[in-house]
Amino acid sequence: MGLGVRTATGVFRPDTLVFYRSLIQMMILLPWLKSYLSGGEPFAKRFRIHLVRGFFGMFAIFFFYLALQHNPLALVNLLTMTQVFWTALLSWIFLKEEVSPKQLAAATLTCVGLGLSLIDPGHTSTWELNLAGILAALLCAIFSAIALTTVRSMRKRLGAREIVFFFGLSGVLMSFPVFLLRPQFPVGFEQWRLILWIGFAGGIAQILMTAGYKYTKTMIGTLALSVQLPVNLVLGYYFLQESPPAYFLFGAAIAILGIFGLVAQTRHQVGEEQRQGR
Repeated sequence: MGLGVRTATGVFRPDTLVFYRSLIQMMILLPWLKSYLSGGEPFAKRFRIHLVRGFFGMFAIFFFYLALQHNPLALVNLLTMTQVFWTALLSWIFLKEEVSPKQLAAATLTCVGLGLSLIDPGHTSTWELNLAGILAALLCAIFSAIALTTVRSMRKRLGAREIVFFFGLSGVLMSFPVFLLRPQFPVGFEQWRLILWIGFAGGIAQILMTAGYKYTKTMIGTLALSVQLPVNLVLGYYFLQESPPAYFLFGAAIAILGIFGLVAQTRHQVGEEQRQGR
């Protein structure tokens, strides 16, 4: 899907892509909606928490699309993987959770790796960087951390299709006013195919990811998404002529090592607290 979005951002604004993706995502689940309503469930049941989750999720997608408009596909993928780091940081700041020396070391390693991966090679390279795009990718990671945490909480008692449908509905409601003021419509078969691909691929991926969070914790689920990075490196190289410099690959390896270490130490700390009955 990232490859399609990277291509589409050359034609459509990020907010337009959010609107179409949310709309198509709702359409995918329309057959389920009919059975949901016929089952006697009130349509607005739990809508408030769906709306809150949709708010954070929509902004995460918007910043993801905005980042892809300005920066290489693999770089944006790496930066959005830092949602694990932001989850730990926000928990430390707002929830006053303890941070062990090993967790701090893993977080530092992540930052060092990201710093190396963000070295600007200059405009003679096919790997041009944009500060606004980098900031957008980091904002995407922060909003994703919040949204995924709520998904994990909701998934314990709600179905994946319900969560994804209301997420699409929230996205349509929030992005439609902007679309109404500045409408953009696909022109020709290629643009329609691109929009439909982004919507269907994004919707199916959202359903599968949400279903998976019933069985795994947020951080572990995020790590499973790290398989996108090598795939996006290959896709970016062959289809977008984005040739990553050696220091990006080295920095990405260090950052991913730090992220894995942060998750491992967090799991260990949680296990220790449970054994001690805290």
